[in-house]
Amino acid sequence: MYEPVKNDLFDIASRLQTIDKFYLIFNNRKLNRFEVHTNKNPSNASLAFVVPFGGLDNRTLDYAKSTRRERADEIEQEILIANQGVSREKEKTTRELGQNLTEMLSFAMRNGLDTKFNIKEEKKWF
Repeated sequence: MYEPVKNDLFDIASRLQTIDKFYLIFNNRKLNRFEVHTNKNPSNASLAFVVPFGGLDNRTLDYAKSTRRERADEIEQEILIANQGVSREKEKTTRELGQNLTEMLSFAMRNGLDTKFNIKEEKKWF
């Protein structure tokens, strides 16, 4: 059950219109959430985004600005940069693990523990 939001405490519904004149806010009572739809084509209104907060406040406006189609390239770049950071961190962790294993193997060989585990020669793993 959709209920249009026209008047709200912080006047978010009308302030959202300054970002995009086609934005409309609905309270989706079935899913207990606020949704912003666009009515550029009135016969085919579509969901623009679900408000990720419990209520309507200034964060809704900030979110609307940050998720606009005009920012698609910028958002894609942010995702790529974040993914590169994750990859670098994963590589660093793998490298550190390899170094730790090499040190453990060297220690075992220096202290005669290699015969217990049948280690033939020291290898550089990384």
